[in-house]
Amino acid sequence: MTANAASGPPVLIDTPRFRGRSARPSDATQDIADWFSDPDRVGPLNMPPRKLAVPDLRRFLAGFDNRSRFLVALIDKQDDRLCGFYHAEFNALHRISRISFLNGPNGPQARKAMIALGYPLLDLQFRRFGMEKIVAQVLAGNLPVCRHLDRLGFQREGYLRGQVRAPGGAGRLDQVLFGLLPGDLRRAY
Repeated sequence: MTANAASGPPVLIDTPRFRGRSARPSDATQDIADWFSDPDRVGPLNMPPRKLAVPDLRRFLAGFDNRSRFLVALIDKQDDRLCGFYHAEFNALHRISRISFLNGPNGPQARKAMIALGYPLLDLQFRRFGMEKIVAQVLAGNLPVCRHLDRLGFQREGYLRGQVRAPGGAGRLDQVLFGLLPGDLRRAY
């Protein structure tokens, strides 16, 4: 990440198998750029698929300041490969963080990383960043992520009918709105 006076310290969390660290411009590869062009991968994040060249991806990764938002690379320490991203955007006025996940092509590996790193990443937002609530919108059909958030203490606060377009524009998909207050957070695994 490009250091400047407005940047916060990088995120670094280690577990026995996985590491979560601030994404860096040097993480940019064509394989990872291709993740952002996959409608199945980015559609649930309310992002349009976009074709990124590696230099564009480098600029995108450099844009996270670890103060108002961060992007954490999820790395499997067994093969030292990036398997997904954890993203958080902060609303400083209301002290709310909105989180999302982007899995790489090995979805099971990325889900294992999220299970291992989920609690520490949430706790970090409450402790270091002073957030008072964390929210997530998850496709209603994404049962593994919904169950994971339930186990961590998130409350289901709403059901958003037809919230996002399905990949390829074939209809609309529902999302579940989750919310987490500091006292709700629990170690689930």
